[in-house]
Amino acid sequence: MLLLLAACAFEDVGFVTAAPTLDVTPDGIEFGDVRVDTTTLRELNATNPGPLPLLVTARVWGDGFELSELTWALEDGASEVVVVTTTPPHTGEIPGGVIFEADEITVHIPLSVIGSAPSDTGLR
Repeated sequence: MLLLLAACAFEDVGFVTAAPTLDVTPDGIEFGDVRVDTTTLRELNATNPGPLPLLVTARVWGDGFELSELTWALEDGASEVVVVTTTPPHTGEIPGGVIFEADEITVHIPLSVIGSAPSDTGLR
């Protein structure tokens, strides 16, 4: 009987377990014009506002994009800087993206770069 009353008391109080979240900024990266076979980088900031620690996995898609981190633990209240690099393999617009996953959380960050031809140095 005591257990039943305790269960009723918790129900009346309305305890709610907060769901884990993952915030990633910025919400997209446009690298702009980057010469073919030249590497440039930008940073993403992944933050765990809580309430639980997370095991984060990140993967990248798109020609010429890479990540500095692929899997890491992110404690409640902690942040991690993830470096995204691009080395365009050809000219033209190249789309891509980063997918972050943790528990039942999925965050998509779009990426884009425009591969440009090397400039003519005028040497012959």
